Amino acid sequence: MEEDHIAGMIADLEEAAAIQQGFAHQRLALEWGQSLFGKLARAWMAIEAHESFAYEDKVALQVHVLDEAAASLWHLHKAFVGTRRLLKRHQRDLHRAGDGKSPAVRRVQRTSAPGSAPHLPRRQRRIS
Repeated sequence: MEEDHIAGMIADLEEAAAIQQGFAHQRLALEWGQSLFGKLARAWMAIEAHESFAYEDKVALQVHVLDEAAASLWHLHKAFVGTRRLLKRHQRDLHRAGDGKSPAVRRVQRTSAPGSAPHLPRRQRRIS
């Protein structure tokens, strides 16, 4: 039974480490997005400033720049949506704790209390 508690605590710590790793990647994604917007603004200004282009050519270039930006931003959006889901789930878990303790600490406290029922790890409690 104690081995189950330790295994559960290890799983919770691994999950928390994965969440923090995801946060680090999002900071890099934000920096990449900022760089992308800077390049987009510079390309747009260069198109507008280039007087030798015919108007139709400028419009075609602007469409091309926006197509490229949209494709790149779609990947960024997809990454943010995944991280947002992860953060919302993590936030919900923290809110459920209420006392600021990690799920692993609560699990040990709950199962070590006199008269408490045995605790099954989260993965075993789910009914498919």
